[in-house]
Amino acid sequence: MKLTKPTHKPGDKIDGYIYVGVIKDYHLLCNTEDEPEVLTWHEANKLGLPTREELSLMYANKDLISGFRDNYYWSSTEYDDFTSWIQRFSGGRQGYGANKYDAAYVRCVRRVPLFDEVIKIKIAALEAELKELKGKL
Repeated sequence: MKLTKPTHKPGDKIDGYIYVGVIKDYHLLCNTEDEPEVLTWHEANKLGLPTREELSLMYANKDLISGFRDNYYWSSTEYDDFTSWIQRFSGGRQGYGANKYDAAYVRCVRRVPLFDEVIKIKIAALEAELKELKGKL
């Protein structure tokens, strides 16, 4: 799947996923629905959990993505060996300390690199290196 930054908006449906937005150097997409059951963090983490930052973006775009329950969702971001960060979708509270053996909702994600932007950054770095080498000649 190749995505181009300007053409997609949060909430767009793409190949069975919902477009969430851009984070760092990738596009974030999420499943159209939650997993059918609440899961422990250990069960959920095998499925493709969003990071704490990604979950925050999903919350910010929740009205465009739709289908979230007014409850807690797991993130893949661990606080320590026993707890993880969670996001509440009624009110937006994000916190740590959720016991990994408790159950919470899960909305899996997929990450797609920003090919064009990554290539531009690499080209700029190579051009700078070439300029530096030419200056030494």
